[in-house]
Amino acid sequence: MSLAKARILIALLVVGSSLQATTYFVDINGNNGNGLSWSNAKTSLASAISASSTGDEILVKYGSYPITNSMSIYTNRKITSDDGTASSFDTAQPDSSQCIMQGDYLSSRIFRVYSSNITNDCRIRGLKITGGNASYESYWAAAGGGLVVYDGASPIIEQCWITDNYGNTDNSPGSGSPGGAMFFDDVTDVVLRNCLVSNNVATTDEYYGGSGGGVYIDGSATLEGNIFRSNIAVRSAGSQYYSASGGAVLHRNGTLVFTGNLVEGNAAVSRSVSWDRAAWGISCSGGGVDLSSASVGIIRNNIFKNNVALLCPDYNQYTGQGSSGSAGALNANSVSSLIENNTFIGNNGRSIYAYSATSSSGALTFGTNDVVRNNIFVDNDDNSEYAIKSYPNGLGIAYNSFYDNSVNYEAGIISTNEILTSPEFVDAAGGNYALLETSPCIDAGDPTTDITDFPLDFGGGFRMRHGTIDIGAFE
Repeated sequence: MSLAKARILIALLVVGSSLQATTYFVDINGNNGNGLSWSNAKTSLASAISASSTGDEILVKYGSYPITNSMSIYTNRKITSDDGTASSFDTAQPDSSQCIMQGDYLSSRIFRVYSSNITNDCRIRGLKITGGNASYESYWAAAGGGLVVYDGASPIIEQCWITDNYGNTDNSPGSGSPGGAMFFDDVTDVVLRNCLVSNNVATTDEYYGGSGGGVYIDGSATLEGNIFRSNIAVRSAGSQYYSASGGAVLHRNGTLVFTGNLVEGNAAVSRSVSWDRAAWGISCSGGGVDLSSASVGIIRNNIFKNNVALLCPDYNQYTGQGSSGSAGALNANSVSSLIENNTFIGNNGRSIYAYSATSSSGALTFGTNDVVRNNIFVDNDDNSEYAIKSYPNGLGIAYNSFYDNSVNYEAGIISTNEILTSPEFVDAAGGNYALLETSPCIDAGDPTTDITDFPLDFGGGFRMRHGTIDIGAFE
């Protein structure tokens, strides 16, 4: 080898070495050393983030870490929990129940993730994110008590438990709350997967509505394999302008891919405390999920169970002038939506309130781009309201199964190839909504359904096993 070639090889080895990611270690009971080994671990995740550089990995040992100031991430990091034995992100053993980022419920959110430098190479994995409160934050105040992601950032948040966070607990004017647990703004490819999002609250003051109890999204995102449970978007004071929407999820603008999620026991609640305002068209919508503005929704292989959209004014006699609770499970408002192979069980409000209109805002023509097919609707009941309602009336639906609802759909909706007998779940009482072999929903879906991009059902099994897709979330 010539001397020149040897010098080039040495230079390349030096550059490669300098670009290799460094792994930092965090242990609440460590010695707060340089963080480059478990024996010299940092004692806080914030200090490890500060010491690390773009592309580095951070392993956090199980424990409870008090958070009093929001942790900022603006270039790619890989953060994961571990039992204190692994040496890399790929070999770590994440467990969100044992690695807790614990806020004090009063002073700060937990994470702030921002900048277009953040791509899917940024990972936050296996953390319990709890006790965050964004009421008095300087960046996006009252939005996203657990995490706020903005300015083009597109991280992957996975295997996390995001619970008991508050967008806002300040009731002063102008303190409305988008996103109880998470607020995603100006995002293009953020991913939330295999997370438990529970007991988070987006609330409101007299003038601003609460929206997205679990997560508020403005931009494009993928939410897959998550559990959204007992989140709430609440309008808690008398307002003539704003309402509550999206008990678990609110999405506006861009595309939402929402697949394989369990959406259970969430609520959008509007409570009026002023009789004169209760009659001014106040409403709430999307007890589970609300798709609004210029949103495009791909809603497939999900279970929506026991969600509620509820209007509860103090003065019932003033609620007849446009005030309403609608879409207990899913509100598809001014969007082009594909609502396919979902199972809707026991939702209160209307299971779907689909609205699409031609306008300059980019909404699509009703009936052309809104597709509702291969879904199961069972026991969706709201005082003789409908399981499905469309506005304008006349939405075409196909290959759906209806059983034991108050009214399956409003008059004028065109339903074809429907099934009106029991879908025959394996164990509905036990929460198993897979189909018995005798179910009429087997091989009864739309034969033109394309499963290329979504080859698995809710339980992870292969779709279309016998040539024709089944109806519902399970194959």
